[in-house]
Amino acid sequence: MGKKVNKKTNKIKIIYILFLLSLTCNNKINSGGIIDVITKGIELPQPETPKISFGEVGKAEQQIRELKNDLAKLKEKDAEFKTLTNKKILDVNTEIKKINSQMKISPQSIDFFNNKLEIINDTYQDIKDMQSLRKQIELTIEEHINILENYIKDPNFKEIIIEFAEQKKFYSFEDLQKINQLMLLQEDKIKLLEEQKQNTQIELENREQTSEITKEIYEKKLRELDGFKKNPDTTSLATPMFGLNKDQKLDILTFQEILYKNKKELNSLKLSEIKNKLDITKTNLFLENLKLNILKKTANDIKPAIKISESDILYDKATLEKQKSESYKIIGKFKAEISKINTKYETDRKILEKNSKEYNIPINELLNEWDVNPLTKNDYTKIINLGKLNEELSTLKKEKELYNAQVLKNEEELYQIKINIETKDTFYKVETRKLISEKDISNEIKRYKKIKLDLDAKTAKIKENLNITKENLKNKNKAIENINKLKQKLINLITDKPSPLFSAISTSDAKIKQQIKYMQDSIDIYENILSINTKIEKQLLFILSVLEQLVGKWYRPEYAIKFEKLPNIIPELKIFISDLINYFKKFNLSDFFEQIKTSIPKELNLINFFLMLIIAIIFLFLFIAYAPKIRNHLLGSGKKNTSLDQPDNLVKFFSNSIAFLLDFTIKYFFSISIWLITFLTIRTIIIQDRYILITFYLVSIIYFIYLANRLLNHFWTFNKKYNVLTFIEQKYQKRFITIISIITYSTIALQFFRKAFELGIYFPSELPAVLSALNWIIGQIALILLITKEFVKKILPKSWLPSAENYNNFYHFILLSAVIIIIMSNPYIGLGRLLLYTIQRTLLSLILIIGLLMLHKIGKTLSLKLLFKSDDEAILSRFTYGKTIYGIYIISSFIIIIFIGILIGSYIWDLGISFGSISKILNKILFIYEGNEISTISLIEIFGFLTLGLIFSELINKYVLNKIFDLLLVESGVQHTVKSILKYIIIIIFTIIGFNFAGLGKLVIYLLAILLIAIGWVIQEPLKDFIYYFLILIQRPLKIGDYVQLNDGSKDVQGVVRRITPRAVILKFRNSESISIPNSKVLTNSLVNFNYHSRYIAFEDIKVTIGYKYDPEKVKTIILDVFDNHPNILKSPKPIFRIENFGEYGYVFAIRGFISAQYTLDMWDIASDIRFEITKALKENHIDIAIPISIWKSVD
Repeated sequence: MGKKVNKKTNKIKIIYILFLLSLTCNNKINSGGIIDVITKGIELPQPETPKISFGEVGKAEQQIRELKNDLAKLKEKDAEFKTLTNKKILDVNTEIKKINSQMKISPQSIDFFNNKLEIINDTYQDIKDMQSLRKQIELTIEEHINILENYIKDPNFKEIIIEFAEQKKFYSFEDLQKINQLMLLQEDKIKLLEEQKQNTQIELENREQTSEITKEIYEKKLRELDGFKKNPDTTSLATPMFGLNKDQKLDILTFQEILYKNKKELNSLKLSEIKNKLDITKTNLFLENLKLNILKKTANDIKPAIKISESDILYDKATLEKQKSESYKIIGKFKAEISKINTKYETDRKILEKNSKEYNIPINELLNEWDVNPLTKNDYTKIINLGKLNEELSTLKKEKELYNAQVLKNEEELYQIKINIETKDTFYKVETRKLISEKDISNEIKRYKKIKLDLDAKTAKIKENLNITKENLKNKNKAIENINKLKQKLINLITDKPSPLFSAISTSDAKIKQQIKYMQDSIDIYENILSINTKIEKQLLFILSVLEQLVGKWYRPEYAIKFEKLPNIIPELKIFISDLINYFKKFNLSDFFEQIKTSIPKELNLINFFLMLIIAIIFLFLFIAYAPKIRNHLLGSGKKNTSLDQPDNLVKFFSNSIAFLLDFTIKYFFSISIWLITFLTIRTIIIQDRYILITFYLVSIIYFIYLANRLLNHFWTFNKKYNVLTFIEQKYQKRFITIISIITYSTIALQFFRKAFELGIYFPSELPAVLSALNWIIGQIALILLITKEFVKKILPKSWLPSAENYNNFYHFILLSAVIIIIMSNPYIGLGRLLLYTIQRTLLSLILIIGLLMLHKIGKTLSLKLLFKSDDEAILSRFTYGKTIYGIYIISSFIIIIFIGILIGSYIWDLGISFGSISKILNKILFIYEGNEISTISLIEIFGFLTLGLIFSELINKYVLNKIFDLLLVESGVQHTVKSILKYIIIIIFTIIGFNFAGLGKLVIYLLAILLIAIGWVIQEPLKDFIYYFLILIQRPLKIGDYVQLNDGSKDVQGVVRRITPRAVILKFRNSESISIPNSKVLTNSLVNFNYHSRYIAFEDIKVTIGYKYDPEKVKTIILDVFDNHPNILKSPKPIFRIENFGEYGYVFAIRGFISAQYTLDMWDIASDIRFEITKALKENHIDIAIPISIWKSVD
């Protein structure tokens, strides 16, 4: 019973489908596959007059409406404007007549009338300019409207690609060259329009500024006029009017106000005119860019269809050889004529030179132009006869130049054919991938660039010849005028006729005219040659553009995404969505059905119609009848698939896969058929409304995502039952299905939306390319995600794998690297060559770095062995200055290796840095000073002399001054002073020599003066300290090693002088800390120098309190014995012992000891030791140190 119901249901579905199929029957049966149809898309004819316009055409229509509205408003006010301006002109003319009559009556006021007349004339001119500008603005708007209307008539610019409009199966190389030349011309137009736009914008800015200034002047004149009317005596005028009374001044001010009011209106009109011009330029620029895009698209479309075979090139070469043979015959004839002319020219030249000497008349420009003034008949005879010989010689010369030009023209024509064949051959090699090596392509580019340079040189020479010929032609036209004047003078001078002189002058006239004819022909030939060279140049630019796209790290395919256009994607999407929404807002169902009705072919071929019905019925019945049986048969043959290792299992996998597809198609046969029939219906009935197709594609996204979801769910269920994915482990099968789902869903959404967007946008967009790239990238990344951790472990050597705890990071790094490589190498992204270039150069750079480090290490090891030796205990230098040499070698070798690394690295990364480029940069002139060219080398020379000065000063100090000081036993402070002064003197001398050597000798004086002033101003305190430094060295209030007490500004400090610098005195405390006190404070504040006069110092008094019950003399003896027994206490001077006071608890003794200056920093330790000894000695003698005693009493 179930089977019968199914059969009945299937029959109903078939009948319904057949009904839909009948709608799709056309007079021709389409034998193409459905997949091809979906892939290729639908070609839509553009409606001639669309009811609703969107995109750029819609914008153009809107702009036309606005412009027509502006034009209508202008024309409405034309009558009013004309009436107003005519009245102004009438008033001005009346005023001029009035002034002229008043000037006769009152000549004493001539200055007033002239001033007023000048203002009125300016006003008159401004009014006339306003009239012409108004008319010009209307013409400009009309021109803008015409441009936009022409665009709407042909938005696809079929006119410029009319010869490529009819699609051919194959195109010739010449077709590609033609369209490339059109593209070059179009680019030139765009450049000119860009310049025009820029100039118009500058003009607009200037005009706006002028308008603003005029407005300010007008307002100022208005205020001035109002003020003068109210208070003529107190109002100050911007322009003084001397000698005029109040009424005259008021009159002048009134007319000035009228003048600037008109100027303000005139500027407003000029602004409108410039803005209109700018709008036209922007529109033209936009349209020319559209044309260029269409030309590029056409070039890309015909490029794959260009057919060039090796036999074509061989045929062209054979034809060239024939043309060469014919051309060489013609050239040979021309050269034979040139040879004859040369022979005759030499003979005539000698005769001319002989006559020139005989007549004593030089052959110069005056003679060539017949710019002569003979006085006597004899002078006439000499000049005319010599001029005749000169013109005969000049005629030979011009004839020879004409033949040379013809020879050159024939050679250039052959050269053009030769270049055409070479470019064709190169293009053939590129297309057939016979020219794929980057080196070969680079060599080919260099060859064509050399050809272009040679062509440029030839073109420059031809242009020079052309200019010379034009100049000579101008001179010969002058000669015709002068010879006619001379003939007239000769008629007045000579009465006997005929005379041989008339015959000679007529011959000269005829020769000059023959020369003019030769020169005109030469000019035509030269211009023809320049035209040929222009064509050759375009051929070279074309092939260079083809070749340059194939080389370099930045090469990207033509179809790659243009990154600069990516910001336009969001606005384009907004336009697309907005147009779609607007369409559905204005959609009319009856109009739509009427459009479908008119689109269906009126005459159907009944045989084809019934034939299609029969085929469709047979196909559907066969599918419904046999598909389930085939499915069951396939499933029965593959019940136990376990692996794909054997061929039999592989067959089972494919049989199960086909069975699955049949099973799914049977299940969803009805919905799939509905979509296909709808698609075929839309394809068969040519609907001119593109938005119906856009809607169909967008709705198809939802349907196919649903269908894909059902397909994948059905596959998951089917796989569980029949184990189709036997080659994938069970735990990875779900992952596989998920990734396939991502690829399927993304492909459906992106590709259908891309097709819909392409149908909806009238202008070129990068979004389709972005969507295609995104589709590829998602698919590739999804496949990369199939790579498991176990798979990575299997394919990589174990030595490459990290530890277990770091393996996750390593695995993710591998995946991330693969994703980056996939994205960059995607053809739509087009950065594959850059990626390869970066990887190669990075590896080479690593090798270079490792090699240079090894080289430096080897050099270091060798230098150690060469300069040092080792014994059992230490490493010793082989030479006196071995350590210094080693240090210099290490630093210099490191600098040299870095320099070599930079040079080789720049070569690896194509940075173009070389010895030559470095030398060029260093020798580049920075400025010229008193005729001397100053470059970076000059500055390096100055720095070099400064360095030499430093080195020389150190050598002088070390090998000269140190030996002198050792002999003379000079104090260390004096040594330091002399060394410092000499060092600065040597450095200054070497610096001056360096400046002189570089050509800046005079400048150094100014620099030193400025430097000293600047330093003195900026660092007054350090400079003051520096001056005090020399005073300290001269006065010697302290020296190194002295124990002093100084004031640092806030408190007194004591310490040993360790260093005296130009900035400060460095003291060292007893706790080993140091303090820096400025030199100025040393001399301006109090200073105590304990070592100033002697070589010993006294430490601070040691105070001891002994009770009154003890004998003071005995205490004195004990303490002095302690002092005498201490080794560091001097015997002379003797220690000082005294009773300082009678204290509350006993005698207060003060003892002062003296120590040598060399123990200055040890005085506190010595004093401490003395106190220990005193305490010990007193205890041994049973003498107590007095201490305070407190007595406490308890009070009950």
